[in-house]
Amino acid sequence: MANEDEKTFEVVFVSSDESAAAQAGYMEEMHGDWLRVPFDSPLRDGLKQKYGCFGAKEQPLWPGVKRRNGIPSLVVVGPGGEELEFSGVDVLSKSGVPEAWSKMAWPAA
Repeated sequence: MANEDEKTFEVVFVSSDESAAAQAGYMEEMHGDWLRVPFDSPLRDGLKQKYGCFGAKEQPLWPGVKRRNGIPSLVVVGPGGEELEFSGVDVLSKSGVPEAWSKMAWPAA
């Protein structure tokens, strides 16, 4: 899905489901047309390892990676991949979308 309506902030789902079919079913039921990292993409595992967010059942896959949070997690990432906010779920539940998040400018793809 393209950012045709000029949104400056996008949510991209990274699944901890056990199969592509499970991910597709969850997405259809809970998140509709959110952008998502394909289940079989190596990027999915790379993002989980980089930010330390994955289900406890996945920890044995990466014994050297510190698990910082499970599911759900929301890590706000800047255009260069830098971590801007690790506790996004907490921030949203306490105060909604911070103005700074809604004004982020992302590079064109």
